[in-house]
Amino acid sequence: MLNFYLFEAGATKTTFIKVHENGTEELILPAFNANRDYSDFKSALNNSVELDANSKVYFYGSGCASESNKDKVKDLFEGFSLAHLEIHDDIIAAARSVYGDDSGIIGILGTGGLAAYYNGQTIESRRGGYGYLLGDLGGGFELGKRFLELWLNGDLSQRANAIIADKLEIDRETFVSNFYSRLDLDFVSKMTTYALQFEDEGAVNEMLTRYFDDYLKSNILPLCTQRRLDSFCTIGSVGYLFKRYLDKAAASSNVSLKSAIQYPSTALVEYHRKHA
Repeated sequence: MLNFYLFEAGATKTTFIKVHENGTEELILPAFNANRDYSDFKSALNNSVELDANSKVYFYGSGCASESNKDKVKDLFEGFSLAHLEIHDDIIAAARSVYGDDSGIIGILGTGGLAAYYNGQTIESRRGGYGYLLGDLGGGFELGKRFLELWLNGDLSQRANAIIADKLEIDRETFVSNFYSRLDLDFVSKMTTYALQFEDEGAVNEMLTRYFDDYLKSNILPLCTQRRLDSFCTIGSVGYLFKRYLDKAAASSNVSLKSAIQYPSTALVEYHRKHA
């Protein structure tokens, strides 16, 4: 017996889960963001996904807070005979996966970054997460930019410079002109892997410490003050992989990081099973 389908769509991939009484089946689809080109996702949905008639679909995606963007999602599923289609943005996905029906402050640190207060049902207030041009502090894109700046300024060791140049197949002298000619935003976010690889270098460690301290002071602490709370949770790979820097920043500000979860999908499945 089928229970429901769940789509958890982010900036790098979409996790599609078929949920039934005997377990789950998972498929990875292209990324989806309602504010960008999502033709690859649309093609995969039409060609690789089968949805039973009269079934329930829960869709969580980047940029899905506005009614106009929810209409875009509805159009994607127009060819399917669904009994129920529920659409939410990725902030609700993060909040539900961590807090369920309880309230609290949630930090999202994935490709982008933000923080929000969740009252157990809806998002009451948020800080950040306005896209890579306006403000995504805490996310992988902004972190990748800061690491690239270290590399381009020659602040890394000769060993790190050599490894990065070899992996990228380009040197620092020609990187900038090459980058602006193709403007690959995903590439910038992926630079976080090098930040993690070389975190023991003084310049990188100092940058990481400052980065997560800036995130806390800009996004988390104002919400803690506003809501009179002293703890928060995070969702996303950046928060998960760099948790120790968040812990350090939190401790210095007398707040605590209760949990740092990498992916919300499993917890979202349990949330909807509970509310079925």
